[in-house]
Parts: sequence; C-alpha cells; structure tokens
Amino acid sequence: MKKIEKLYKDIMSTRIDNMIPDWEYLEILYRYTLKWKPSLVLETGTYAGKSAIAIATGMRENGNRGKVITIDNRRYDISWPGRSKFAKGAVDLALERFDRLGFNNIDFIECDCLKPPKYITNKRYDFVFLDSAHTYNHVAIELEVYAGLTKRIFIHDIGKSSDGGGGRALLNFLKFNSNWEATNLGTRFGLWLIERKY
Repeated sequence: MKKIEKLYKDIMSTRIDNMIPDWEYLEILYRYTLKWKPSLVLETGTYAGKSAIAIATGMRENGNRGKVITIDNRRYDISWPGRSKFAKGAVDLALERFDRLGFNNIDFIECDCLKPPKYITNKRYDFVFLDSAHTYNHVAIELEVYAGLTKRIFIHDIGKSSDGGGGRALLNFLKFNSNWEATNLGTRFGLWLIERKY
C-alpha cells in the first residue's frame, strides 16, 4: 500500500470518494511535492480535498514548508453522469478534512476557476494542478489562464491526449506553445505533466 492510501484510506472512504477510487494520482502528486519542495502550489477543483491533502502531506514531510491554494465553485456545472448526486457538500467535506488533519497550510478560495481574482493570478506557483471541469473549453481556458503563472502544470482526468475533451485542449495548447512539453504519467484516469522548456 502506498503512503497516501495508507495514511488516509479510512478518512477518504465516503460515497463521494468511492466514485473515483484512484489513489495512484494522489501518490504521484505527493512524490513530486517531496521531490520539488514547492513553496506555493495552486489547485483548481477542490472537490473533496484529496489532492490538496496529498500535496500538503508532502509539504509537511518537507518540514511544513509551503502552502496550497485550492479554488473551486461550490455550485458545480455537472459535466458527467452521477456527479450531481454527490457534488453538493463536497467542498464542505474538504474543509472539514483540512481542519481535522491540521492542514493550516491549505487555503480554500471560492471562485470561478476560469475567472480567478487578481490576487490569485498575480502570484507565481511552483506548480499548478488542474482538476476542475474536464471539457474542451474549460481545460483550454484554464491552460490559457494559468500557464503564465508557472513552469509546471499537472492535468487530471485526461485519459488520452487525443480525447474529445480536455485531451484535445491539451493537444491544441501544445501545438501553439512549442516551449511546453508533455508527459503522460499513465494513471487510471489520466494524469499529465506539462513543463515549460524555456
């Protein structure tokens, strides 16, 4: 059993969590956090807080250095079947978890991920994790909004870079931004890392 699953399996076993039982991407985020030792990370799509907790755990193991800013809208634009049943209350669950686990280095900001406030976009981030909606338009806009704020972006829930939604948005981004390169990290639901080359 991997570190994140071992630490949090009992906590992260609600109906919301069990919709997507994917511990693999959490382990990857945790391990990259240990490796890179980031001081500031931005996440779009708080949902139930699992990925923010994985990143904050890596920060804790790095000596409590670093902060995670996670942004989301409590009112979801449901883009896939079944989510509407469980989306309500997911952010509240995340906030309870952050408090229960003593993560005072996770800041939740309620806002539209496509139109974040200036105090979000005027910062530089060690990496950004995109995991809100996964439609073509949403991912395309997020890449446009956040690529200038970092040199590393993780994108979750892209099974193949050639899919009709977020994957196609990623391909288009790479086509017009030759200074970025992509790596498929090969998880069950698709996790990609794109990095600025220069």
